[in-house]
Amino acid sequence: MNEFVFPNYYVLNGEGVSVSYYSAHVFGPWLTLTGAQLLGFSHQSTFHGDEIRVTDNGDLGRLVSVTTFRTIDSGSVSLSILIPPVNLFKGPPISRESISTYGINAHHRFTVIQEFMEGQLTTYDSIQLVGTASSVSPSAPVAVDAGNN
Repeated sequence: MNEFVFPNYYVLNGEGVSVSYYSAHVFGPWLTLTGAQLLGFSHQSTFHGDEIRVTDNGDLGRLVSVTTFRTIDSGSVSLSILIPPVNLFKGPPISRESISTYGINAHHRFTVIQEFMEGQLTTYDSIQLVGTASSVSPSAPVAVDAGNN
């Protein structure tokens, strides 16, 4: 009988954005972003540990979020990736499955001038992402180039 394992490494691409998320590295979770669509990130940026917020949602899967841009007086931008539930056959060989999901780029408006804080404070852009989910060793090197799939 086949056993299943859950993926811990995701490589996703779409709409000019590349994401590499490693949930179970020996040093904690890592997420690498590359893409001009993300405000403040026309280059590559890596987040790890407490910089990554993970929320499990039984209906949707896992939501993995990072703050990609922050100012002290005008707001911030965050990116949340919806990680769908995936079953992988326990290897060897290492199993990998194709996945399709979405990223949500949230623009959080803020100002110290109270009169300008009326109305909707967060707006959203969705990013369609496709790629792979796989299970790799927790001591494997962290991927630096999210653009390679």
